[in-house]
This record gives sequence, C-alpha cells and structure tokens, in this order.
Amino acid sequence: MGTLAISRRCFVSEAGDASPPSPITSKKGNPVMTADSIHDINATTDYAADKGQSEIDELRRQVKDLTDKYGSMAQHRFSEVKEKVQQNVGDLEQQIRDKPVQATLIAAGVGFLVGALLSR
Repeated sequence: MGTLAISRRCFVSEAGDASPPSPITSKKGNPVMTADSIHDINATTDYAADKGQSEIDELRRQVKDLTDKYGSMAQHRFSEVKEKVQQNVGDLEQQIRDKPVQATLIAAGVGFLVGALLSR
C-alpha cells in the first residue's frame, strides 16, 4: 500500500510570502468547495479507509493466532482433566466395591449433613 502525499496549494503574493488560496464563495458569501478540495477529501478518506482496513485485518489475524494457540492449549488441558476425573471415578467405584458398608455409612452421613444445612 502506497503512501499519500497531500499538497498544500499556496499562492505567492507580490511581497513574496506564501499564503493559502482564498476560498471561493457563493453569491450569499458561503464557501464553495472546489474540485481540487473534493479530490483531496476523497483521497484522504480513501487513504484512511485503506489504513483502517489493514489495521482491522492485522487485528483479525492476531486474534485468530491467539485463539488457535490458546484453544489447542485449552483442549489439551480439558483432555487431561477429563482423563483424571475418569480415573478418580474408577478408583471410587473400586473402593465402594471393596468396602460397601463403609461407603453406605459415609453416604448416609453426607446426606444427613446436606439435609441439615438445607433445612436451615
């Protein structure tokens, strides 16, 4: 993408000092935009739009890179946690099979505590 150079049109007075062009006015005294002014405005807005679009595209690329990076990290971490939970559930089931009376008493005690806390 190229850069845009906007020139300032100046007139040199007889004294030799540069001054901006005097605006063209309508019969009512209101300033009238010249074709050069309109061209300059169009060029400036086109440049700003191109610059903004390129910055938006760069931000989109950065967001995509971050989501790819952290998304895969989160998936990996989720898989590890899921595996650990499944392993712990399997261990718990084995303990219940090995000691059913103890597991029943623990479950009854936990149920009693939860019930007492919820009834308050």
